Amino acid sequence: MKFTRILVSIVVVQILIMGRYFKTQPTMNTIQQTGSTIEQGFLKFHEKHPLVYKMFKTYFDFLSNRKGWRRVSGKFIVEKIRAEVFTGSEHEDYKINNSYTALYVRMFLRENPEFASYFKLRKSQADERQ
Repeated sequence: MKFTRILVSIVVVQILIMGRYFKTQPTMNTIQQTGSTIEQGFLKFHEKHPLVYKMFKTYFDFLSNRKGWRRVSGKFIVEKIRAEVFTGSEHEDYKINNSYTALYVRMFLRENPEFASYFKLRKSQADERQ
């Protein structure tokens, strides 16, 4: 447990030091108004906030290796990132779009196909466009 807190603290400090990571992302309405797809919004968000994905991988590693979980929820990981990093911070306008959760999982599985059994994926329109 202490290891996790230290690891999360290191990532949090990295994010706080790089204040540019706390700019708000477009809301769903903004994405719809600009004609962008969820995937385009996700790619822009990921480009601006690469540490979110780094944290996603860190939490997956902790849950699968340290805790021994054989099934992991992408939603759980994203909520954990929100709770540990952004709740109660001065950057409450910082948001990870819920629609990006599935895209983070798919990105992770493209890089690490050996962990496909850890996630249960629903069919997505994004799968058809890739």
